[in-house]
Amino acid sequence: MNTLAGRIIDARKQLDISKAELARRVGVTRATVTMWESGQIESLRDDNLLQLAELLNLNPRWLNSGKGERQAVTAGITADEPAASYTFVTRVHGPQLSAGGGRVSWDHEEIGHSHAFRRDWLARKGLAAKDCRIVSVEGDSMSPFLRSGDVVLVHIADQAIRNGEVYALTIGDELRVKRLVQRIDGSVEMHSDNSAPQYAMELITADQLEHLKVIGRVVWRGG
Repeated sequence: MNTLAGRIIDARKQLDISKAELARRVGVTRATVTMWESGQIESLRDDNLLQLAELLNLNPRWLNSGKGERQAVTAGITADEPAASYTFVTRVHGPQLSAGGGRVSWDHEEIGHSHAFRRDWLARKGLAAKDCRIVSVEGDSMSPFLRSGDVVLVHIADQAIRNGEVYALTIGDELRVKRLVQRIDGSVEMHSDNSAPQYAMELITADQLEHLKVIGRVVWRGG
């Protein structure tokens, strides 16, 4: 198999896994799997590569490049990709982070592990895996920066508002993702990247701030 698309299709069919099931188990959208298998994406992100390789019992290096041994050695990571180089970040399942109408209660979600990141990448970003969460996005208010079905890495230890950055937050019992700007008077502007009229800027005034909880800053996004 000379292409990433061909290697994915071949391995998926050998295991009799549908595109929809593959997408669900790796944590991406079905449209993303279709893009992989049509050749529109020629190289996988580290986290998607490791999850896909583990699911298909393949060597990540072979899956991504066609080089090296085809089969995985242990846990989807071979001697070429030592496990010590990666760490898993907790993924929060259940109600999704809303880029639209909102979902309720971060606290009621089920915790699991599905995404691995290179330790050196996290270190360069000043991130610790224990202080990060992977969350799915629903809705299109943050398009094109975020699209429905994307996942984001949220740094929950970074809650101080930096004007213009994107944050996961709650308003009352709604879970949201928005670009924030804090005014001099303490009020907070919540901006959507989608310019459609229904996504106009929302203002949380100083006397309403008790209803706003910043969960953390979005530091990575993936489709």
